[in-house]
Amino acid sequence: MGLSRYKSKKENIDYSKINRKELPPYLQNKTDKESKNYVEEQKKICDKISLKINELNKKRTAFIADKQIESMKKNELESVMIRAIKKQTMKKNFLGNKKIAS
Repeated sequence: MGLSRYKSKKENIDYSKINRKELPPYLQNKTDKESKNYVEEQKKICDKISLKINELNKKRTAFIADKQIESMKKNELESVMIRAIKKQTMKKNFLGNKKIAS
């Protein structure tokens, strides 16, 4: 609806060909020039929001990568500690000759 069928991102809109009744009420009574200014202003706002989303997504991706590395290091440390404890337990024969699950 609205302007989307009159324009792709690279084409210019011919505001004189737009059926005003198809537009939202707040645009129906605007002149072609006012409509064009409104659309350009909304595009600028949209572009700013898109840039902010991209920036935040990069930060999110970096944060997740850091947390995954941190988690892997923690898991690695836990695994090493568990193996060391099992090895010491076997050496000191605390469990008799029972095997400890790996």
